[in-house]
Amino acid sequence: MDPLAASRHPARSRVPEVLLSLALALLALGPALRPGFVLRADMVAVPRQVSLPEWWGLGPALPRAVPQDGIVSLVTAVLPGSLVQVLVLVATLVAAGVGAAGLLARERTSVRLAAATAYVWAPYVAERLLMGHWGLLVAYAALPWALLVARDVRSGRRQWWSLAPLLGLAGLTPTGGLLVAMVAVPVAVVGGRVRARERLLVVGAAIAVNAPWWVPAVLNPVVADGDSAGAVVFALRPEGRLGPLLTALGTGGIWNADAVPDSRGTVLAQLGLVVLLGLAVAGGRRLARQLGRAAFLSLVAGSVLGIAWCVLGVVAPALATDIVTHLPGGGLLRDAQKVLLAWSLLLALAVGCGAAQVVDTAVRRSRDAAIAPVVAVTLTLLVVFVLPDMALGVGGRLQSTRYPDGWAAVRTAVDTASEPGDVLVLPWSTYRAFDWNSGTPVLDPAPRYLTRTTVTSSDLVVRRDGALITVRGEDPRAGSIGEALRAGTLTAERLGDWGIGLVLVETDQSGLAAPPSLRLTPVDIGPEGAAAHLELYSVPARVGPDPWAASPGRVAVVAGVDVLIGLGLVTALVLAWRDVRRRRSLLLHSRRSSTEE
Repeated sequence: MDPLAASRHPARSRVPEVLLSLALALLALGPALRPGFVLRADMVAVPRQVSLPEWWGLGPALPRAVPQDGIVSLVTAVLPGSLVQVLVLVATLVAAGVGAAGLLARERTSVRLAAATAYVWAPYVAERLLMGHWGLLVAYAALPWALLVARDVRSGRRQWWSLAPLLGLAGLTPTGGLLVAMVAVPVAVVGGRVRARERLLVVGAAIAVNAPWWVPAVLNPVVADGDSAGAVVFALRPEGRLGPLLTALGTGGIWNADAVPDSRGTVLAQLGLVVLLGLAVAGGRRLARQLGRAAFLSLVAGSVLGIAWCVLGVVAPALATDIVTHLPGGGLLRDAQKVLLAWSLLLALAVGCGAAQVVDTAVRRSRDAAIAPVVAVTLTLLVVFVLPDMALGVGGRLQSTRYPDGWAAVRTAVDTASEPGDVLVLPWSTYRAFDWNSGTPVLDPAPRYLTRTTVTSSDLVVRRDGALITVRGEDPRAGSIGEALRAGTLTAERLGDWGIGLVLVETDQSGLAAPPSLRLTPVDIGPEGAAAHLELYSVPARVGPDPWAASPGRVAVVAGVDVLIGLGLVTALVLAWRDVRRRRSLLLHSRRSSTEE
């Protein structure tokens, strides 16, 4: 039987998966769907994010959120930022569930729904939502779809370009692009019916669609080796009594203890993991038949490598540190739990197939087919029950909020100020805890909210095993300003030499403040600014250009690459869409002919 036959059925065959995934998404996001912005940890949404050089990798730091922030700046020029955030979060979870179900297209509906539930309702998703890594979750949603298309490319049913848009979508963040390509590309190019030329084109497309982040990284002249503290800080964090291996097998273990659902440290998580792993083992052989040898082995290989890396960071931190610090591109691996992407999909699919095995056994022993839906629904609900606090905004921790009017006033003042130069934000710290955001720690919104390049602290202070560890930032201008602040040697003249013309002070936040010797000049931002605990100043000194600004040649290369890749992805998407319409038309014509005969 054709393993992809069911995937070519009309769109109505996916209605149950769509409805279930949508219900799970709405249940998981809960209060985050109210009007406003969800500001938590690294998730910073603003009404409109202006396109700035750093969003395209033209800043001095590593392009870790490139081209994610650049794409957001383009989209929010058309749609309100709050709407974009909600649409992305909902669409990502729905696409993840429907994609996982699609990989089990030959299975009955109840099996597909169980797999979709296990993929959406997972610790990996809950913890990344709490951390605000929506770009990584886009890659999480793209993985099953990329695997589906890769199987079609392998069998000759689709052309090589069909895979490019999905790889490009996953490449919104460097880690996401790398992880999805490592799983999907081997399926398309190793063996199968693909000709040698097309294999090279698939590999070339995977490299090209990730060029928006690796090209600026290669051209960046000031980024040195990664901070060795990063591998320790961002290593997998064992949850409860599970230990590193079982935590990884449960798809949890994010480095930030504040981004972990409360239930992960309870007996419920341990019992739930035993049940889920039992189902996965029971469904392993069935899953191998459903996926096909190539896709199954690729997922297994990606899962083994991901789990091994997570465990290595805990049991052999010195070795993991050497890899992250000295291996080219090793910095992409420092957040260890991210690499559990493949295992999360494999586990969800195996749980779905394991549920099918349990249903079949129950029906065979009871000799009553009516029991099948009862058992299937029970097992699907069990997946939700073992992570109960993912519901309603991950236990109410995903809440929407609104920016005080003072932020809009500051944005207008910065946009219209006659003073040249960039904006320095004080006090000197990376994360903020605003009263109007319920005191939730979040990256300073100023760099995305304001219309000029903004300099904030790029150092990260993390408590790990009772000790405070500082991970050095990668922005050399921020590093120089931070050193001067700590030494008490920061002057207006030095700020001007570093290209700083304005200083925004968030008076209700902690951290190093501006020394009185700066003698800054106040800029009027009205009573709204004071009500929002914001003060804006101009620097009373000659303001020069940013000495770390990208050279014209670097700007031209990066801009050219982005434009070419964007045009290529649009072309590939159009060709893939035309191919889907053609195949659907042929299928409907074939069915009509069969009916007439």
